[in-house]
Amino acid sequence: QVLNRQEIITTLEPGIEYFVPDKFRLEPEWLCVVLGALVYSGDGVLAVPGAKFDASTLPTLISTPVAELKNFKHLERPKDWNIPSLKALFELMDLAPGMAMQVTQGVEAPVQQLHKVITERVEKLVLARQHLLNGIPFWGQALYTEAEIEQNSALLTKAKDFLESLQAYNTPGKLKNFKYDAAEITGYKTTFGKLKEIDCLEAFAHEVSQLTQYLGMAETVLPETHPWVAESKAARTEILSEVRKPAQRESEAFKADVVKRLKTLKAAYIKAYLDLYRRARLSIAQDKDKNAMLQDFRLKNLRRLATIETINRQQLTEFDKQLDRLKTGAPLTEKDLETEPKTDFWPSMEDVSVSAETRLKNLKGELEKIYKNWSLALLNDLADPVIQSHFDLLKPGQKKLLGEFTTAKELPDEISQDFLIAIQQALSGLSKVQVRFDDLRDKLFPDGTPATPDEFRKRFTEYVEQLLKGRDAGKIRLVLE
Repeated sequence: QVLNRQEIITTLEPGIEYFVPDKFRLEPEWLCVVLGALVYSGDGVLAVPGAKFDASTLPTLISTPVAELKNFKHLERPKDWNIPSLKALFELMDLAPGMAMQVTQGVEAPVQQLHKVITERVEKLVLARQHLLNGIPFWGQALYTEAEIEQNSALLTKAKDFLESLQAYNTPGKLKNFKYDAAEITGYKTTFGKLKEIDCLEAFAHEVSQLTQYLGMAETVLPETHPWVAESKAARTEILSEVRKPAQRESEAFKADVVKRLKTLKAAYIKAYLDLYRRARLSIAQDKDKNAMLQDFRLKNLRRLATIETINRQQLTEFDKQLDRLKTGAPLTEKDLETEPKTDFWPSMEDVSVSAETRLKNLKGELEKIYKNWSLALLNDLADPVIQSHFDLLKPGQKKLLGEFTTAKELPDEISQDFLIAIQQALSGLSKVQVRFDDLRDKLFPDGTPATPDEFRKRFTEYVEQLLKGRDAGKIRLVLE
């Protein structure tokens, strides 16, 4: 029923009448207060030129000047309760639809519960959108495509705006002017179903993140050619494909199976890592063999002989490098790799093609080889007639030491300082000229094509002459690097 300013407002409740100021001289300001109270309680809709105010637009009413309000056009009854829409709203928020009837009776509790759920749902929408924009990472990949992210983000934003618009309806009176219809409200069920899907998927990705992050790092630890790396990549591709299927994501059995497969893959990695670790590291017994080699008299002799100018020190330098790379492994078990996929051993950064045991064995043979080569090189140098002429300049004791060496053709078990000085003085005047392998190859095969014997011989002679240019050939010793 519509009432104008010049009429006594029809009784809204039996026994209560509302009067206009023209007849009972109520000040306009107080009339505005009465009208505002009627709007606030949901018992009236106030019409002014160009606008209408109900309980849902109370903030606008409050900010409207009194001069406009006192010239209101009329006051009308609010619409009847929109029961289907209210039921749809409570049902959308997973609350009992029957609460809508309590609201029509002026009960505040259902409205408070409704707004509590709305606030929580808005927070979920904001958080889900953040997760969505990150693609929900799973094992280094995003579970949603760019198109899916854009589409679902728009749905979540629209639902958030809708829920925020409901915050104005925070009293039973305001809900009497609820403007949404049931069909529009029900339409958001799909969006909230998508919200649940995103939440579940993010929770699942987080649940297995420790496993997937572990496996992702493990792929970088093992050599790229290791069979486990290929197995892991294949499993990731397969699982990602399955996880992206909504039906699979909602299956608890599927989730349990994924966790089982990830744990199996992790166990296989730990076994592979331990196998490589034990292959690349010396055992306690092998470590004793390494220490024995470090104390070997031949190695000590080589270190002393390395001070001689003409000796090929590069061989000893390379030997020391190889020996230093032989590390002894500490006791390592599956438990040590439970949280981190590696220790100080990084297989992809080391050459694991040859076991530490084999490398140690090879170094033992290399030590013997270097020792013999250096002995032979020194004997050849001392046999040179030019060097022989230097012997008369040595002290008797030094000359005796070199004589014993050239006769026995073996280095003494202990290289004394006197022996070392004797050799250095005998070989004084000799110069070492290093021959780089790459330079030699370029000189012999400048264009990379095969050479005839004559071409080879000519190029080699020219290269040697170039190295010896301006030098006394009898005092030069060529050393190949």
